[in-house]
Amino acid sequence: MPVKLRLFLYAFSFLLIAHFQSSGQILEEINTSLKTKPKFFLNLSSFNTFIDGDFASFDGIETGITFDKKVRFGVGYFALANNGVVTTISVQEGTNTFETNGQLELYYFNLTAEYFFYHEFPWQFSVVPFNLAVGSGHYEYISHASGKRVNGPSELIVVYQPEVTAQYNVLTWFGFGVSTGYRFTLYRSKEQTKALPGFNFSLDFRLSLDELYYELRSGK
Repeated sequence: MPVKLRLFLYAFSFLLIAHFQSSGQILEEINTSLKTKPKFFLNLSSFNTFIDGDFASFDGIETGITFDKKVRFGVGYFALANNGVVTTISVQEGTNTFETNGQLELYYFNLTAEYFFYHEFPWQFSVVPFNLAVGSGHYEYISHASGKRVNGPSELIVVYQPEVTAQYNVLTWFGFGVSTGYRFTLYRSKEQTKALPGFNFSLDFRLSLDELYYELRSGK
């Protein structure tokens, strides 16, 4: 197991264990929260990572329900936003096989479960023990036969991405956040994409469209 992965797992486990030890009522908190009326949320999100040694950024949107500012279940859509992930790939066109640079195109849908162990304005701290994503990836490259940009074969990808997050809100609907996690590749149908496992990290602004809507509505 890579050293960086072990360090992340140790840190992630320590955070969870420390919280469980300091708050023996965590399961009761979750159970109580799930009995409250759920609140809809809609967020614009982004995160950064490395794929095959190249910097990559993802943009997406998340929606779902939150219970008592403690437990959140969500579904989201994310897509690779920059064009910087370029990898040498092997391509076969008829009887001609050659190597060329391929630009990765990747998108996925994900399901998440998040627990907020602190949520008092302006701060939020949470762990995301469940973040399962299913998507598709392929490489774009220049065809030797046509000289045009074409898409290579697509492959089904399943990844698991646990995270820890922190957020500081300037307004109820706008803030700055930081998050870190690790991406585990559970399944690749054709194993064409390169070096998908890796750290996720993010330092960016966060926009809660639901909170903006509630504020605008209450101001009328």
